[in-house]
Amino acid sequence: MRALFTRLRRFLRSPRTITVELVGVGTLSALTAAVPQQGSSSAGSFPVFEHPTLARLIQLLGLDRILHGIPFLALLLLSMGSLLLVVVELARRAIRELPVPEPEAVLRRAQFRESFAIGESAAKPRVEMSGRFGALGLPVFHLGLLALMAAGALRALYGAEAGDRFYEGERIDPATSFSQQSQGALARPFRLSEPLTLGSFRVERHPKGGLSAISTPVAPASAGAERRLAINDPLRVEDAVLYVVPRIGLAAFVVFTPAQGPERREVAFLVPAGAHLEADMPLGGEAALRLSALAGERSLLPDSLELRLIRGGVLAYAGVFSPGDSVALPDGGRLALADLRQWIDIEAHRDPSVGLAMAGLALVILGIAGTFLVTRVERAVLVEKTAQGHRVTVALRAQRFAPLYEEAFKAFLARVRAEMAAGAEVADR
Repeated sequence: MRALFTRLRRFLRSPRTITVELVGVGTLSALTAAVPQQGSSSAGSFPVFEHPTLARLIQLLGLDRILHGIPFLALLLLSMGSLLLVVVELARRAIRELPVPEPEAVLRRAQFRESFAIGESAAKPRVEMSGRFGALGLPVFHLGLLALMAAGALRALYGAEAGDRFYEGERIDPATSFSQQSQGALARPFRLSEPLTLGSFRVERHPKGGLSAISTPVAPASAGAERRLAINDPLRVEDAVLYVVPRIGLAAFVVFTPAQGPERREVAFLVPAGAHLEADMPLGGEAALRLSALAGERSLLPDSLELRLIRGGVLAYAGVFSPGDSVALPDGGRLALADLRQWIDIEAHRDPSVGLAMAGLALVILGIAGTFLVTRVERAVLVEKTAQGHRVTVALRAQRFAPLYEEAFKAFLARVRAEMAAGAEVADR
């Protein structure tokens, strides 16, 4: 058993293993930033998914679910093992350094030392120490990193992300909303605890047209008070948090009645494409509807839309519609535009690792402060008897930043000289 632990320890602390951990975590983190992850409301619309072969490869390799994938979790666990050994070793060394050392030990490792002779003296060797707990800075820092990695593993196993597109006035149903889902192996799918209804969107733009703020009131199904959801102002619902993504578009409510068949009521989400808003909506069979509108400077709500009906790749009808307009199609069907509203993307997270992550971050900050702001300094006075009297050696050892303590050593040396001179005068009397 001991031999197995020794081999495991040697493997976890080997430079090759640590290099694999660093490169692996760095590579996966970069891929997470480059490829939208499942649960993001914009994952399916990202340009990389427009190429079918590339999209299939991404899904096959699991690059769209890295944070909940086995490779990411395995790298985290491997890194935690290596970091745990570092924490144990640093803690043991810090505990060994906590007691006050002997003067001879300080003298052997001191960066500053000076000796002088005196006559008779009753002074005894001593050690003065400040910043004793500065030695705990590094183990506390690494313990914080370990807590952050544990939080990452907890999120990978139990976290859940979801996202979807919602229009003004829509009721967010816990059972059917959030079509984009991603969760850990041990997590349940994301569901709201109760329905929520969105109010009218308030959109603010910069003078050049860019989005500066999006907000909407949110009313719960219960008798609770209405709350607000906005960019940089998330909404907490029990153990979940809802976020507004800084992206907005136009929702067109279309009613299509074919010459033969049931009426179809669809919502098309027009997305910004340059100066226009565009969307393609399949209608079944070989029919599809192409919608286009010119985006306004201060609002996304235009007065009208251009609708084009495509059948078998051929334009069957084109016209400009305002809300409430309806037209009979040449084949006997009917096309109507019922309403226009704005839409926003909402993403939701359920993350049980937040508390542990915050604790880890606090430990990292505390460890950095302890490492760089609290320096262990040992000051030693060694008195040795000689044939002519006594020889006094004064030494100072700083755990780090030794050149900064030259003046402190000179002040300590002057104080010891004064003490020894006063003690010699008393002895002479």
